[in-house]
Amino acid sequence: CGVWRTRISDLLPDTENNLAAERVFRDLRQRLAERTGRAKVLVLGGGVLGAGLSQLVDAPGIELIETDVAIEPRTQLVCDAHQIPFQDETFDAVIVQAVLEHVVDPFQCAAEIHRVLGPGGFVYADTPFMQQVHAGAYDFTRFTRLGHRRLFRRFEEVESG
Repeated sequence: CGVWRTRISDLLPDTENNLAAERVFRDLRQRLAERTGRAKVLVLGGGVLGAGLSQLVDAPGIELIETDVAIEPRTQLVCDAHQIPFQDETFDAVIVQAVLEHVVDPFQCAAEIHRVLGPGGFVYADTPFMQQVHAGAYDFTRFTRLGHRRLFRRFEEVESG
């Protein structure tokens, strides 16, 4: 019976992989390239390089500002997503990848994202849904698709999946 389990598990997709991220960030890079001037992109929880984010790291015309609550390999600014230390409408895009499940008040974080996002700006937000709860780490919430819609109800949805 153990042989079958191994073979079946080999056929199942890895729930750790974000299969859509490469495509989404490629699309975001193109959308930002259509803007005049240098696009400013805020990455909340950017201490480590998220899935697909390499598409934006060295992209011409895009300035990434990577933040986290702790000093990590890619952290440029230590800050809390509940109180983002930037002026209103500063960014052309905000990326919050596998972070919102770790914050105490995701609705406050969404309000802050809305505040710092400029007119016509884009948000990429994902939270793991099928992944197990992290043992030992702050891990508070899992969002369904409807949960994301409620969390980002002040935003216009471009794509969801």
